[in-house]
Amino acid sequence: MRVRYDGTDFHGSQLQSGQRTVSGTLTTELSSLLGQDVHLLWAGRTDSGVHSDGNVCAFDAQPAMPVDNLAVMLNDHLPADLRITGQWEAAAEFHPRFDALMRTYTYRIWRGSLAPVDRYRYVLEHGSWLELCGLRRIAGLFSGEHCFRAFCKQPEEGDACMCTLEEPVLAEDGPEVRIVIRGNRFLRHMICRLVGAMIAACEGRLAVDDVTAALQAGGGELRLNPAPARGLTLTWVDYEGLPRDGRN
Repeated sequence: MRVRYDGTDFHGSQLQSGQRTVSGTLTTELSSLLGQDVHLLWAGRTDSGVHSDGNVCAFDAQPAMPVDNLAVMLNDHLPADLRITGQWEAAAEFHPRFDALMRTYTYRIWRGSLAPVDRYRYVLEHGSWLELCGLRRIAGLFSGEHCFRAFCKQPEEGDACMCTLEEPVLAEDGPEVRIVIRGNRFLRHMICRLVGAMIAACEGRLAVDDVTAALQAGGGELRLNPAPARGLTLTWVDYEGLPRDGRN
């Protein structure tokens, strides 16, 4: 299933005891609807405050059931900040995380202190005007295969920090900047730290050479403030043979 949610009032996507999470909320309603315990597998883990337009989850139902009206029935019972936007019957061996080819995230920055009321939950409100050319100068350094150990929380050793990214795409619509980052995998807090580095370099608080050196050496964590989670959305997850409308 494709799942869309406003992450503001969720403590992330994964189950956490005593916390309101995407997985917990969806599991409760799905288990009640099917009359059986359900275990959800996810394509991507999102932290508290991070949104989704296209995260993917999968589960096994016993016995197998048609999925034609599942989204409609679920959406009638889900809260307003959580919706199923697509559904399909996958192969028994399908895993939404390990079978994913690419993941796309979008980070949004509002270049002003007060975003409109319909935008403020989904953007970083930045008090000064960031020039797109300055952000692009740093963003271009991230394309290709690199060790992103310096841009993640609790990095692992060896090749576990290697990721391959396409060149980020930046666009502006008035005061709003959209940074679209697409890659084969992402590390914990990685995108918020990449965006934080773009902003710091654009403002002269971080040297371009420091970013280049961190990527080449795969060194220790850069001392910079990660961008807030509220501006980040998991936009889409790609799978082989599955078109953009979410149907086989």
